[in-house]
Amino acid sequence: MGYAAAPFFAGGFALLAVFAAVILRGDARTAALLVCVSAALGLGWTWGHYELFISPPQQYVGEELTASVRITDYPAVYDDYSVTTVRLTGEGMPRCKIRLYDSTGFIDALRPGDEISARLRFSSALTLYGEETDTYVSDGVYLRAYLRGDAEHLGRWQHSWLYFPKTMAQAVKTAALAAFHADVAPLMKALLTGDKTELYDEETVYAAMQAGGIAHLVAVSGMHVSFLISALYLFGGRRWRTAFIGIPAVIIFMAMTGFTPSVVRAGVMQALFLLAPVLRREADGATSLAAAALPLLAVNPEAVMSVSFQLSFAALGGLVLFTPRIYEGYLHLCDSAEGWISKILSSRICFSAVKIASSSLGALAFTTPLVCLHFGYIPLYSVITNLICLPLMSLAFGLGYAVCVLSLFAPAAAVCAGWVVGWLPRWCIAVTKFIAALPFSVVYTGSNIFAWWVAFCYVCVFGSRLLPRGAATRAALPLGCCAAGFALAVILSSALADVGSLTVTAVDVGQGQSIVALTPDSAVVIDCGGINTTENAGDKCAAYLAQMGRGRVELLVLTHLHSDHVNGVTRLLSRVEVERMVLPPDTGDEDDGWRDTLLQSAAEYGTEVVCAEENFCTELDDTLFSIYAPVGGDDTNERGLFILGSCGEFDFLVTGDARETTEAELVSLYALPDIELLIAGHHGSKYATSDTLLDAVTPEVCFVSAGYNTYGHPSEETLARLESRGVEIHRTDEEGNISLTTEG
Repeated sequence: MGYAAAPFFAGGFALLAVFAAVILRGDARTAALLVCVSAALGLGWTWGHYELFISPPQQYVGEELTASVRITDYPAVYDDYSVTTVRLTGEGMPRCKIRLYDSTGFIDALRPGDEISARLRFSSALTLYGEETDTYVSDGVYLRAYLRGDAEHLGRWQHSWLYFPKTMAQAVKTAALAAFHADVAPLMKALLTGDKTELYDEETVYAAMQAGGIAHLVAVSGMHVSFLISALYLFGGRRWRTAFIGIPAVIIFMAMTGFTPSVVRAGVMQALFLLAPVLRREADGATSLAAAALPLLAVNPEAVMSVSFQLSFAALGGLVLFTPRIYEGYLHLCDSAEGWISKILSSRICFSAVKIASSSLGALAFTTPLVCLHFGYIPLYSVITNLICLPLMSLAFGLGYAVCVLSLFAPAAAVCAGWVVGWLPRWCIAVTKFIAALPFSVVYTGSNIFAWWVAFCYVCVFGSRLLPRGAATRAALPLGCCAAGFALAVILSSALADVGSLTVTAVDVGQGQSIVALTPDSAVVIDCGGINTTENAGDKCAAYLAQMGRGRVELLVLTHLHSDHVNGVTRLLSRVEVERMVLPPDTGDEDDGWRDTLLQSAAEYGTEVVCAEENFCTELDDTLFSIYAPVGGDDTNERGLFILGSCGEFDFLVTGDARETTEAELVSLYALPDIELLIAGHHGSKYATSDTLLDAVTPEVCFVSAGYNTYGHPSEETLARLESRGVEIHRTDEEGNISLTTEG
């Protein structure tokens, strides 16, 4: 995070400010002073904020003690744990926000304002899965705590009425789930409150929204504040009346959504815009943007690291700088057109469409690089999807709140109204799924070629500004160059994505495993799960397949049903067509309900399911995949499947999480060939990849699929066994995705 270096950089900018004051003159000096002084103050305050507010709570990291805390939000309840935010209230304790985790169910029914006493174990919010992170500090959370042992409910805080907006938000969530039909209730809840808990379970819908470029509609942001103000204008009429009603409504809405940076930014700006005509002042976009950023960064400088903060301000920056120019270009086109073309361009429908399209293009101007950086993909058809869905979802937002209010007085009538309003999101879902299924709906920038294409597009767009203002080519030239560049990028990526006769890749899914074997015309995935990572294994595997130009998986084999091998399968099924899924036989072992979940998902997506009661083989192109049934053992790890892939003289072996005794049983039962590639058993555990197995198959290369963990994977013993035999070792925790290509 570089807090220690902040004072030195602050001093450097202060020194630059002195030089600017001495050397420069006029506007140049003013501009340089503003930049340097602002940078010095910002960096200085970042360091000061860390020393004053973030560093002191870190003294509790690793401690376990009994503390009194106040609940500040409704808990989010998941299958095996609950999480909420709290503040310490004990004497001498730091008054910072803390993320509280509970696996006992004690906090599930608590409300904001409840006070409890509990035994807590503290950990730092500055790290996550062994790496530094800004995820928590950007939201003002400096510690995480885990509830240990019994806890006691102490009662309600005397000022608990201050959490009334949270109560309102919870009421809206409950009303949305009750009033709207099950097929759209998760989407409406997310649209109205930003709570995507249920929407994440609708993996087909959410994956389509990501691919279609409208996932931002359910990330409560400045756009929702605009929806709110638009609805108030319909009823408020005059500007002073809208300002009188709108500003308190915006403040309440900000509190309901937890004062997220994007909502605060939009709320402050909308308040300034509403006040401008009342106070007879001019509303200036750039000034309002800066005014919105100042209080956010003054309270929490780390907020600048928030993805929502970056995307929100980048989107508005594009709207302020580019959208008016795009719209002016359209007006110029209307003035120069004649006859029936002029009538079409001047129609109300075209004007509305261009307004939405120009807003989308303006917002994309600065957000696209950030999306590439944070998410690794670009939804190419997002402008079209937003053009169709944005007006509908804006209407659904206003009507949705009306339905939720109605549910307080007439639940039956609210259900009827919810069914009617629900057709708006239903239409959006249908359109989004159709667009997401189109070729090249998403471009993954994991390939450097597409990253360079994005950079090339910006060069073309900004370079076109050098052309004469009225030149017809000023708009057409960059669009043509971008399209030509994209076509070239597709051709080059296809050429470079040559998989030979066989390419085997260990996808970096954290502490888990997902092996992808690609032949010229087929794809095989072995396991798809990972833990201790912020990204879903199914998303990572699907992104890799898309990057390699694959949208179909012929065979998905799951060695055994533990989370770190299967918790990404449902997401993978929602994003990629999977023809057949192979499961180990049901022996009654504890699988945390994964078998039922997988069977249900397979039925939903039309995937054939095969339970490998005995050995079988399948040949794809020139590669033979041999699936060996379990050879025994006393738990799920030992009763897993084994996969041997053979392409000409090249062989690779996957043993899942089998221990050394099971590996010995496999070697004794089958005449395994000498292999070229071994996937280390159980993520490099010292109890797997045994001497017996290594002596039998004599691998040349070993892939270790592992991530942050507390088990010591890969173990020094396993690495030593491999090194002593001259095996070349590659690890996903150090190298990311690892691939080996062969011609057999």
